[in-house]
Amino acid sequence: MKTIKFYCSFMLICLIFCNFTVKTEILTDSLYHTSMDKALIQLDSVKNVSDLFQCRNLFERIAQKYTDNWQPVYYTAYCDIEMVYYDQKSEQNKGRLEDAKIYLEKLASYSEADKSEISTLWGYYYNALILLDPEVNGQKYFGEVIGAYEKAMEQNPENPRPVVLLTFFEQYLPPFIKSKRDPARERERAKDLFDRQTRTIENPYWGKYFLQQITK
Repeated sequence: MKTIKFYCSFMLICLIFCNFTVKTEILTDSLYHTSMDKALIQLDSVKNVSDLFQCRNLFERIAQKYTDNWQPVYYTAYCDIEMVYYDQKSEQNKGRLEDAKIYLEKLASYSEADKSEISTLWGYYYNALILLDPEVNGQKYFGEVIGAYEKAMEQNPENPRPVVLLTFFEQYLPPFIKSKRDPARERERAKDLFDRQTRTIENPYWGKYFLQQITK
């Protein structure tokens, strides 16, 4: 009889613990989604480097708190890189890209992370490095930019970001370096892919504004 009572008590404790664990996971997931949603809304409305810096710090705090999720790590790196494009003359840009590289490398530890998006962000990072010193870094990193975007397109042909970013990048290259891709066709391809996307926490959706920068 004591054995049966012990078994029943043990099972009851297990059920209570499991129920508590499930509720905790649901609450944690809900808080994470709420935090990311607010951060992305804030990112969508940035107007200057100061706004971007605030977003960057917000994503970093989320990444530190919810360590199982790759998206806040991704967006921390993205904000670091984006600040370089916003303020190309800033003396802080070298440090920003050093920080971005740390988070980009960290993304490799997330097996569930979107490989195409990571490759795209690497291309965006190398492009930003070129902006720091076009005469030196242009020749040094242009192959890295193209290679990263092409890899991203291979990993996910439905990703519009490497398509539009590569087309944008190539329009500034000398004719003998450019690929045989038709810029107008690539622009329409990217536009179509962007139109299919919806704003979500799970998947990046930035970059559509580059469509306006591509010569039709």
